[in-house]
Amino acid sequence: MSEPISASAGGFALTKAIPIFGPVLAAIIVMCMATPKTKREWVAALTSTVAMSLFGGSAVVSYLKISDWAHTSIGLMGITGICFVCGLPAWLIVRALFAWMEKQKGKDIAELAKEVAKEVKDIKKLGG
Repeated sequence: MSEPISASAGGFALTKAIPIFGPVLAAIIVMCMATPKTKREWVAALTSTVAMSLFGGSAVVSYLKISDWAHTSIGLMGITGICFVCGLPAWLIVRALFAWMEKQKGKDIAELAKEVAKEVKDIKKLGG
């Protein structure tokens, strides 16, 4: 028979660790789906994914006013799922930025700004 204090401490620790699973799972999934070409890209994408999971997930939870879900295990799992989903777009955005920057090598900042302004103008024309 296990000691009640250590079992309670383990259960408490697991309950507090559940929200960390979302960002970690998001990072693992996206790393398996699309591996980066360089270490710089890998570090930037991983950091962005974890940060967006934590900060974006907490912003969504706050916006939806579902923070009271944190009082139950099932609610914590739901919040973890929200954090997981919030982290996935960050990886895509960082990878797209690195691909775009790779194509723009050799251009100065003025040329890049003109190109971005032209693209934004074209997008606005399409929208209305």
